[in-house]
Amino acid sequence: LDPPLETMAFFAVATLLLCLAPFHLNACPTAPGSGVSYTTIYSIPNGCEQSSCDYFLAARLNDADPTYLDFWLEGNAGGWIAVGFSATSSMANADVLACALDSSSTPVLIDAWNPAGYSNTRDTQQDLCSNVLEHDSGRFTCSFARAINTGDPNGQDLQLDSDLYLLLATRSTTGTSGNPPELQKHSSTPPRSPSALNVVSLVTPPAISPSVSSSEQPVPSTSSSSVPMATPMPPTPPLTCPPASPASESDYRVFARIPAGCERSSCTYYLAVRTNPDDPEFLDFELEGDAQSWIAIGLSKTASMRATDVSGCVVQADNSVAVVDAWNVDAPSYSNVRDKNQEICPKSSSFVNNRISCNFSRPIVSADTDEDLPMNDTYYLLFGRGNTPSTAQPPALNYHGPLTPVVSDSLVDITTATGEVGPPAEVGPDGCPSAPANSADYRLYSTIPSGCERAECSYVVAVRTNDQNSSFLDFYLEGDTSGWIAIGLSPSQSMLMADVFGCVVSSDGSTVSITDAWNFPSSRSNVRDTIQDVCPHSGFFQDDRIYCSFSRAIQTSDTDQDLDLSDDYFLLLATGNTPSDGGFLARHEVTPLIRPQVDITTAVGEITDTGPSSCPSAPSTDGDFLVASLPGGCTSDCSYTVRIKKNDQDPSFLDFFLEGETNGWIAVGLSETDDMFNADVFSCVVGTDGSTVSINDAWNPSSRSSNRDIMQDVCPHSSSFENGRISCIFSRAIQTADISEDLDLNSDLYLLLATGSTPSDSGSLARHDTTPPITEERVNPATFTGEVGASEVMVRPALTRIHGILMVVAWPVLAVTAIFFAAFMKPALPNGEWFQVHRAFNVASLIIGATAFFFIFVANYQTNGLISLTTSDDSVRIAHFSIGIFVMILHILNPLISICRCKPGTSNRWIFNLFHATLIGYAAEIFAFINAGIGLHLFGVNFSRFGNTLLWIFIAFVVFYDILIVVLLLVFFISGILAKNEKLAPSFLQSLAKSCSGGEQIEFSSEMKKVGEEKEDKQDLDPAPRKEPSKDSFLRWIGFGVFAAVMVPTMLAIIVLIIIPQ
Repeated sequence: LDPPLETMAFFAVATLLLCLAPFHLNACPTAPGSGVSYTTIYSIPNGCEQSSCDYFLAARLNDADPTYLDFWLEGNAGGWIAVGFSATSSMANADVLACALDSSSTPVLIDAWNPAGYSNTRDTQQDLCSNVLEHDSGRFTCSFARAINTGDPNGQDLQLDSDLYLLLATRSTTGTSGNPPELQKHSSTPPRSPSALNVVSLVTPPAISPSVSSSEQPVPSTSSSSVPMATPMPPTPPLTCPPASPASESDYRVFARIPAGCERSSCTYYLAVRTNPDDPEFLDFELEGDAQSWIAIGLSKTASMRATDVSGCVVQADNSVAVVDAWNVDAPSYSNVRDKNQEICPKSSSFVNNRISCNFSRPIVSADTDEDLPMNDTYYLLFGRGNTPSTAQPPALNYHGPLTPVVSDSLVDITTATGEVGPPAEVGPDGCPSAPANSADYRLYSTIPSGCERAECSYVVAVRTNDQNSSFLDFYLEGDTSGWIAIGLSPSQSMLMADVFGCVVSSDGSTVSITDAWNFPSSRSNVRDTIQDVCPHSGFFQDDRIYCSFSRAIQTSDTDQDLDLSDDYFLLLATGNTPSDGGFLARHEVTPLIRPQVDITTAVGEITDTGPSSCPSAPSTDGDFLVASLPGGCTSDCSYTVRIKKNDQDPSFLDFFLEGETNGWIAVGLSETDDMFNADVFSCVVGTDGSTVSINDAWNPSSRSSNRDIMQDVCPHSSSFENGRISCIFSRAIQTADISEDLDLNSDLYLLLATGSTPSDSGSLARHDTTPPITEERVNPATFTGEVGASEVMVRPALTRIHGILMVVAWPVLAVTAIFFAAFMKPALPNGEWFQVHRAFNVASLIIGATAFFFIFVANYQTNGLISLTTSDDSVRIAHFSIGIFVMILHILNPLISICRCKPGTSNRWIFNLFHATLIGYAAEIFAFINAGIGLHLFGVNFSRFGNTLLWIFIAFVVFYDILIVVLLLVFFISGILAKNEKLAPSFLQSLAKSCSGGEQIEFSSEMKKVGEEKEDKQDLDPAPRKEPSKDSFLRWIGFGVFAAVMVPTMLAIIVLIIIPQ
């Protein structure tokens, strides 16, 4: 049975070719020799001499291997020069070929890919072949080859013989980062070809003859004649501009004044338009406003910045103003690009005292239909400004930053419309009371830190009823910040649905605006109210400190964005460091501090965190302690120590001594379970200046969040921070009135030993740097004395990881494979081999699944029942637990049923097949998939840094598996019909067919024999002949190969993500 020599030779050659295949992918063709010709693709400026071009690109087919293109790229750039190929004219999904300087200023080639508009990544497979790489006196000269079709397995190369837009990009400063080097962002928005080009079709025949450099390398011609454009890029006919006719302001139709009704000279934004008197095919625009970089008008069909035609005026480095025609691409990135064809006629412009003024004309219908909209249609108007200086050349608009464009409230045809169209005027209160006197007494106040002298507080808010009109409240805000300070009123302890009043510093620091805002629909979304119901009185900014006062009606007509101030609300004390000229509140850098609910119309005195009604005196250091330390058993120089004992004066209190090495905070958490869920946390937090340490009471509703208790039930005694070490002493009542956020300390609890490196003035805890160790057992802090050991690894998360890994192996790997063999592989393994695999994998799945089942019960041992009923996701946890029990019962029941099965070929065998495979086997598989998804969700949210990534990977696998099963069912069902053999059909279809017929055989043709018609002759001593695999066996093995090729790496990826610690 030795294989023939020809077969062995064939496999040897095939193996050799497979081994050499990867090297062929990286093989480079012979570099072009001297005397070759290149075709000029692009030059900037158009028609420039090669040596004087700012950017020059040429290409040719490689002589030795015409499946490659030779590129010549040359131009002025200090960081990198590149050509990008894009199917959509945007930077998203663009294939980028670049010459760049690495960290040692050595020229290198980089093959890159833009997965999104502003995101550039280095290709995993570098498909460029270097020839010439030079950088001298700020100018790149490089030639290289690239396969027209690389077959990049990562999908990071485009086929260059297709129609693609060209992006011509450079960076003037340091061009790369990392090792291996990756491209940094371009200096300015890249010019691009106005149409898609097929480069391969352009390079034949050659267009220019090269000269030979001193190094005998092929270079394009540098003759004095102009470089011909070999691309189908006919320039748009030059725009004939109308004369700049003098006009008075009355000739223009005013479209926008911001704020509404302002005088032109005092408006932050002003727009007026007229039909040009000399050429009615043009519109004249006047733009004016306060901006340090640019001012613009955009036309949009959707009231968004996508697919928007933009005309603007940009301040340049010499303070001159350039007029720019631009386009916002139709993509989520909102990227703005300078139009290739500048269909705009500058008239006049100026930039004085941070105020831009410009006048220009635009054709109503432009020849550039790709990047200009016809203006004789209706559009939303976007009134935009920007303060970030632009260094782009030619001039272009950069990102507006915090000055989000204001949008008109309706569609408008600017060729015919008259009157102001927006933005809608902000409506204020009907009548504002007079400002309170400087000496006025405020009855209610809150400060950070509590009890500080006003001048030394980092935050102050004070409230009083207005003397003149008692339906108004007067507010005073003061604090250390360079951006804004605000007070929020919220019905809950979150920023959701919060009514916010703020004072915002302008970008130049000269003014403070007072704003009425609203948080909706999420805690991260803050919008300026359409109706501004605040009455400003005063505001100024000095020495990085804001001072302001204003009034607000207790009840307003704006019930959508204003709360009734006579109700009880939590107070949110917030600041931010980002200024704004539009009165908008940028996102805060530090989470706002929350004060208890109060009715600010009647409350009196200082609002502070509620503390215990009485506190014992400072404890002595004597007595019997519960001690936990890191490392365990240490007596000095411990990195962490907590000691707990009953207070000598009042045994209803426990005294805590906390000490450890950290620059941010140290804390001890107490939890009924061995994780951070529902943990009662006491912490000592260093202030940002390092001079103070605050002692705080907090609560963990989940493993990833810690909220400072509204009721601060700790009694601070002493604290210090010296030489990177925190020490503090405090007391806490064993039982408090705050049963929602305080645990009863006279119960068995785990201790969580936590530290963090981030200081805070508000006492809030930033996330810890490492997962907190936890005590190895539960102890009663009120009665236990002695040392308790702490584990560096939390038991429950570790066992939960083991549970998850084993369940992934038990079901998606083993059980599903066993089911696959039973359903589809019988005809391919007709002599019982399929059954051996089916049985072995199912037994292994049952053993491993039961082990995983055991581990999760151990993980939950000594908790509040087998599952927690006190978290926000009770229903999800209960569902996972209940479905898991159900699946485990089915998993055990199915092999037990197998013991009672009747023999193959008997008339009732179909009943066993129906129950074993369809009703129990497939039901267990479906519910196991559902429960695995629930389990991965719970694990991702509570124990993994990757969140629901694990769930989405698993969902993708299930979708693939379902599609594969449907395809295989159709293929083999049809195969069984064509072969006139029912046994080629999937087994569960056979069982279903028999059940529908009451157990009678369903024949695919009259030639098929009934079940039981032929039975094995038990007296026959001759061994049964071996059956031949079915003719469609190769399809079945292909199906299994596809399944395994996807299943194995997917499950490995999930297992790896489960293993990676939180």
